[in-house]
Amino acid sequence: MKNLSETGRDDQLEPIQPPSEPKEPKERIIPYTDEYREGIIKFFQQIAEEYPEKQKENPDDYAPKIQTEDINSNFWVAVGVGKEVIGTMGLKDCGNRIGYMGKLYVQKGLRGKGVGSEIFKKAVDFAKEKGYKTLFGATMPSNDKARKLYDKLGMKIVDTPPATSMTFHEGTVFVQIDLEKEQK
Repeated sequence: MKNLSETGRDDQLEPIQPPSEPKEPKERIIPYTDEYREGIIKFFQQIAEEYPEKQKENPDDYAPKIQTEDINSNFWVAVGVGKEVIGTMGLKDCGNRIGYMGKLYVQKGLRGKGVGSEIFKKAVDFAKEKGYKTLFGATMPSNDKARKLYDKLGMKIVDTPPATSMTFHEGTVFVQIDLEKEQK
């Protein structure tokens, strides 16, 4: 198409395109609400199919309870297109400014694309705001992807978790991050 100076006519100019609308992000990381309860149950059932050790868990435990029970604990949901649950993570207050991170899961096809990192960052920001000094998590030795993610996020493997009344399966791999050192 020619420009106005070449044709002398403005009816052959290309129309000006309005600025495009900002695109909605691929996912949102939000605190849990009951709106996502059924989606979380379905999501965790899919996770259980992948990890046989998870099949023993009670589906009622899939719906997070800690968010409303303790202001120093929370549970986040990564929500994709159509409000589909594509990831989760919980943070439980263990006392003494120590937090346990659990249920960090990402939908199989979205792993390695930053969803887990974003949920983790949200939890760390919350933990810092609440004054936590240490966060720890646990995974099975066979879960190489989780261990690689934890390493990428700055968590270190430790022999035992910080002092807590929580119990874990034999052979559990523990990871930990010191938030006080990270802030310096």
